[in-house]
Amino acid sequence: MRNYHQPDNEKRMLCFLHDDEYEAWLSAPANESREFLRQSPSELMTISSN
Repeated sequence: MRNYHQPDNEKRMLCFLHDDEYEAWLSAPANESREFLRQSPSELMTISSN
C-alpha cells in the first residue's frame, strides 16, 4: 500500500458484494472497480465477537 498512499494516510473501504459479483470484482480493471463500491444499509450489518 505504501506505493499508493502516504504513510499513515491510507484510505480503505469495505466492498460488500453479492455472491454473483465476486468473479467480476476480481477481474475488473481498476477504472471499472468503482462501480462495485456502494453503501450498504446499516440494518444489514451486525457486530460479532467471533
